[in-house]
Amino acid sequence: MTQQTTKFKVGDRARMVGEVCEVADPGELVTITEIDSNGDIHIEGPHGGECYSKHWGQQNGHYLEPVERTLHDLQPGDILLDSDDDEFRAIDVLPNSVLLSSYVNKDRAGAWYTPDELNERGFKFKDAPETETTELSVAELEEKLGIEAGTLRVKKD
Repeated sequence: MTQQTTKFKVGDRARMVGEVCEVADPGELVTITEIDSNGDIHIEGPHGGECYSKHWGQQNGHYLEPVERTLHDLQPGDILLDSDDDEFRAIDVLPNSVLLSSYVNKDRAGAWYTPDELNERGFKFKDAPETETTELSVAELEEKLGIEAGTLRVKKD
């Protein structure tokens, strides 16, 4: 039997939408734990417990919507990169702190951080997509927006 394609992969977080599974209420976050050879998507609920269905990638009143992961929902085993692209592994995760490995040995404890400290220090998921910056002059922006030249005023964020 061929595996069906899905927009999810193991480790992804998703929000339960519509009809509920017994392990999650509508709006709660779940974790994709397995996608088996039958195309069934297995999830773990926020309070434990697991269930599965092949219909969660579809909109049949019983489905999941993807949620972008943040450093606030790290899981043990996640690999992070610091601002120098050194790799660290999340060894243990508590509600408000994360024990990262040493970058030299990913099985050895390094230091504890809060998710906010990780953000401040420039940590990101190893598989995070690179964001591309686009620079435009005011004249180029006016042209793209179809605004008369010289009438656009830009505020600083």
